[in-house]
Formats: sequence, structure tokens, C-alpha cells
Amino acid sequence: MTDQTPVTDDDRKAHEWCAQEVDGTPEGVLPHLHAVARAIRAHVPAPPATLADEIRDRFLPTDDSPDNEERATVLALADCVEAVEHALDYHKKWSEVNGKAIAEVTKIVSEAHVGRPGQLTTDCVKQLLQERDEARAEVERLTRDRTSKESLPVALPDPADVPEGEAWLVKDSERNAVGVRVGAFPTPPWSVVDLDSGGVSRLSDSSVTLVSRLVPDTRRVIDRAEDLDKLPVGSIVLDNDGDPCKKISEGNFECGSAIFSAEGLLRLSAEVTVIHEGVTA
Repeated sequence: MTDQTPVTDDDRKAHEWCAQEVDGTPEGVLPHLHAVARAIRAHVPAPPATLADEIRDRFLPTDDSPDNEERATVLALADCVEAVEHALDYHKKWSEVNGKAIAEVTKIVSEAHVGRPGQLTTDCVKQLLQERDEARAEVERLTRDRTSKESLPVALPDPADVPEGEAWLVKDSERNAVGVRVGAFPTPPWSVVDLDSGGVSRLSDSSVTLVSRLVPDTRRVIDRAEDLDKLPVGSIVLDNDGDPCKKISEGNFECGSAIFSAEGLLRLSAEVTVIHEGVTA
């Protein structure tokens, strides 16, 4: 072996085992361990001697009697030096690991992207916040003058493709109305409430022109007559069967060909869902 042979952690552990488990044990008691220790020391690269080792080798008296104060002092000094060396070695290893971790984190942060190559994280966050604010402003602009629960303009389906139970603002000829597709052939599938007259009629798919979908506001499910009476005239609700009913005057709701009070409507339908709120005079 040459002095340039690198010493690994396993090499160090092997020599530490020799010192801790074999040295000081009579060879006659554990001859096989001494044989292993001799082989290790002959063939396994040894770590360089520490200052504590040099103190023990050079200054430890040969007199090993228990009452030799000089020997005890040298051993105590060597033990203290060894403890300091171990602490320094631990600190060195910890610093290396910590330095690598910091370098890796710094690299990750500096190269971090939010799905946009070439932009750092901070730039992306600023861009996303700006886009969010612009989107909110556009939604505010589009919905500023809306008084009903209409959806934003989208490509409209064919009336025949509207699922049963969906409510829509529709046009019947030139009249504005709220329609709900409630059935299929042979009964005309659309139940339509005229927003001006309050009249209810059944129309075919070809007689209805869709304007925009009305999205039921689940927060406005009403199950008390006093709350139902508070709705402005012109408001439209859906009963439990999905049929529309319009408030045509104070205390009166037109549902098909029948007119009910708020209490009467809720006796037939335990609750109703607001899909269009009239304008308060």
C-alpha cells in the first residue's frame, strides 16, 4: 500500500473496530479477533494519525500502573483532543452537506418556471396576477348591467338539444319569455312564460329562439311563503317538477293555467328555485 491510497469510511470503521474491540484484549483470550485485526492493519489503508494518537504514542509513559498520575494526565489530554477532533470532523462533514443542499435549492429556485420557459417564477407570478385582474375586469364589464342570472354569451344549442329541466331566456315571435324544456313529442316540449303578459303556453322546438341560459341560483331556494311574497313582480321560479311560475302581481303566481298564492304554490311544491328576478319598481 502507498500513502496515496485513498482512505474510505469503511477503512476508517475497520481500524476503529480494531482499536475498540481488539486492542487491550489478551490475544490468548480472543486469538481469532487479533488475527483479523492484524490482517486489517496489514492490508486496509489506515487513516492518518490524529493529534490525539500522536500524543498517546509520543508522550504516554511506559509505566502503565494505575497510580501513575503522569499517564492519567496524558490519557485525559489525548481524550480531550480526540473529542475536539471528532467535533471538527463532524462540523466539516455537516458544512459540506449543507453547502450542497443550499446550492441545489438555489439552482432549483433560479431555474423554476410556471409552465413558461424563459421566465423566472417572480415574473410568472406577476404576469398571472395581471391576467387575473384583466379577466375580472372583463367579467365585471360583461355583467355590470345584468339583472338576471343569465350565463355569459356562448354558442347556443339547438332548442331540440336542450336537456329537460333547463331554463332559458327565449323569444316567442317578438315576445321575451322564460322557457323550460319539460317534455317531448307529442306534447310541445317547451313550457314558456311571457315576461310581459305573464301568460303560460306550450311551444314546439321550432317556435322557440334561445337567447341565453338561466342558471338557477341555489342560494335562492325558497320554502317559506313570506320569502316568496318578497320577490318582485315579474320574478320566475321553478317548482319541484321543473315547471316555471311567474309572479304576475302582489300575492299571485301564474303556473300554467292556474293562479296560486305564495302559500298555495308552496303547498303544491315544497320549495321553489328562483331563476329570474323581476326588477323592483
